[in-house]
Amino acid sequence: MNCLWLTRQDPRPADSGELIYSLGLIRSLAAAGAELTVLCHAPDSAIVPLERTEAAGDDHEIRWKFVARRLRPRFLSLFSRLPSDAFRLSSAPLRSRLRSLLKAERWDYVIVDHAAMAWTLDEILRSSSRNRPTPSILYVSHNHEGLTRSKIARNYGGRFPMRALLHFDALKYAALEERLCARADLISAITPSDEKAYRRDWPKKHLLTLMPGFAGDASPPRSFNSSTPPTVLYLGSFQWLAKRMNLRRFVEVAAPVFEREGIRLQIVGKADLDFVCSIIKGRDWCHFAANPPVLDSFFKDARIGVIAEESGGGFKLKALDYLFHRLPMAALAENLSDLRFSPGVDYLDAANVEQLVETIAANINRFERLDDLANRACDNHSHRFGWEERGETLLEAMEDARYGIEPIEYAHAALA
Repeated sequence: MNCLWLTRQDPRPADSGELIYSLGLIRSLAAAGAELTVLCHAPDSAIVPLERTEAAGDDHEIRWKFVARRLRPRFLSLFSRLPSDAFRLSSAPLRSRLRSLLKAERWDYVIVDHAAMAWTLDEILRSSSRNRPTPSILYVSHNHEGLTRSKIARNYGGRFPMRALLHFDALKYAALEERLCARADLISAITPSDEKAYRRDWPKKHLLTLMPGFAGDASPPRSFNSSTPPTVLYLGSFQWLAKRMNLRRFVEVAAPVFEREGIRLQIVGKADLDFVCSIIKGRDWCHFAANPPVLDSFFKDARIGVIAEESGGGFKLKALDYLFHRLPMAALAENLSDLRFSPGVDYLDAANVEQLVETIAANINRFERLDDLANRACDNHSHRFGWEERGETLLEAMEDARYGIEPIEYAHAALA
C-alpha cells in the first residue's frame, strides 16, 4: 500500500507529545508493511537536504521529503477561512511540493496528520482525474479539535479581544476538522473519549482509537527515601496556549502549600525564555529547565510526577514517561480516565487542582506509598504501550476502509 503522510514538521527530535505521537505512528506503520513517504516542513528555515531515507523494520523504509520552514504570518489568518495554525502551515513551498508528489505517483492513501494539516484536502481532491482516482484519506487526530479549542476559549482568563479571537479561531478549527472528517475514509482518535465524540457525529465512518506507545524499556523497580529530594516534576511542552494556562494555574495554586511544606517544583519542557521568567520570578521553590537535551536525571531526582491539565484534550504523554520511569503520578482524574489506570492504586487522584496540590503535600513523604504506586503501575500497565501493535492495527483498519469492509470494533492495541 503506497501512502503519502502529511505532517506539520520533521518530528525528529521528538521532544513534544505531538511529535512523539506522529513519529511513533509513522515508524510503526512503515514497519507493519506500508510503503511510506512523509512530507513536512524542516525544523527551521535553513537550507536542508530535500530527501532522506530511513530503515523501518524488515525490508521496509520511510522516504522523508522536506521543505524549508517558511511559515505564513499568523495575523493574516484573520482574513482567511483557515484557523491560525493551518494558515501558517499552508506555506507556498509545502503546497508546491505537495502538488508535485500528488502528480508524480499513484497513492493508495494520503494521511493527514493533525487537523492543522486539513488545508491539504483541497489539493488532494484537486489532484484526481479520470485516470487518477482520489486516494483514500486517513485523518490522524491528536485531539477532537471542535471540542478542545472551544473549551480552551471558554477557560481563557484574559480580556477582549484575545478571548474573542480564540472563539473565532475555535469555530474555524471546528469547521475545518468537520470538512476533513466528512471526506475521510478512516479517522483515528488518540483516546477512546475522542473516538466516542467522532462516532457521535460520524456513526457510519471507520473509526479506531490509537493511543500512543512508548519507545523504550521500563526502569528497574525503585525505592524512595529521604535521599530523594522532595521534588514534584511537571513535564510539558509550553508553546501552546492551553499548556501555558494549565501550568500557570497549577503554580498559582501550589505556591502557598509548596512553600509551607518545603516542596520543590521542577518544570521541564519546551518554552520561551519570557514565559520561563514569568513563572519562576519571585518563587524560590519553583525551577524551570527549558529544552534540556536529556531527561533521565529529572525522573531520578523527583518523588512525584504531576498531571494537572484543565484545558486541552488528547492523551497525556507525560503519563507514559512517569510510568516507564517508575515515578509515582498525581493527576486530575479526568486526565487519566482513558488509560484504565485505577485511581488510588496506580496514581494519586484528585477532582481539581486545589485537591491535587493538597494530595501531593499529604503523600510527598510517605515513602512506602510512593514505592507501591510507582512499581504497581509500571508492572501492571507498561506492557500495554508498545508501538508495534499500533502500526499493525492501523494498517488493518486502513485496508478495511479502502476495500469497503464494514466498520468493526478494532482490537485497541493500547487497551490490550
